[in-house]
Formats: sequence, C-alpha cells, structure tokens
Amino acid sequence: MALVDISPPEHIQDSMVGMAAGRPGVAEKLLTDAGLVVLERGSVDATSEWPDVATAVRAMTSAGPSWPAIQQVEMARFNEVMTAALTPLMDEQQGIRLTSEFFWITGRKPS
Repeated sequence: MALVDISPPEHIQDSMVGMAAGRPGVAEKLLTDAGLVVLERGSVDATSEWPDVATAVRAMTSAGPSWPAIQQVEMARFNEVMTAALTPLMDEQQGIRLTSEFFWITGRKPS
C-alpha cells in the first residue's frame, strides 16, 4: 500500500499528535492558552459503512480532510491509493465498515 504524506505544518503538529493519541493535557493546554475554561473531555466511536469499494472511495474523496492529499497527488493517484487501501477491508456480505475514535473536549469563556 502506498502512503500519501499530508502532514500538518510543524508549528501545530505536536499538538495534533498529542490530541490524536488521546494524551490528556494537550487539548486542555490549547484551550487554556486561548483563555477558555475546560469543562469536559471524552471520546466517541463513529462507524462509517459503504456497500462497496467504489462508494467508499467516493465518500473519502468528498471528505474535507482528503483535500490536501488530493491537491498534493491529484485525484487519480488519490483514488488509486484509497482503492488499494480499502479493497482488503471489503466483505461481500457487509461491504466496508470503518470505525474511528474521535476525542472531544469542551470549554467555555470565563464569566
């Protein structure tokens, strides 16, 4: 499988990596540095399902986070890489099912 590097700019990469790893404290620091009071933190699983590889690739292509990769390698290459990555996940009975864990944090402006 080919990988496409769409790394964020270095000045925000450490914070993003910390939040993506679920390390408590990184997102909280971003909020408190912005003058907000941290209220709550958690995570939620979200499952996406598609009936086949072609539909899954179209869905991935339409997602905003894919845009930097599409700009970097162009649409045909992006579709090729996504097809190669998703094909092994295809189940003839269930299609393609991907579950992602998303971390969230809430904050508010101090009174």
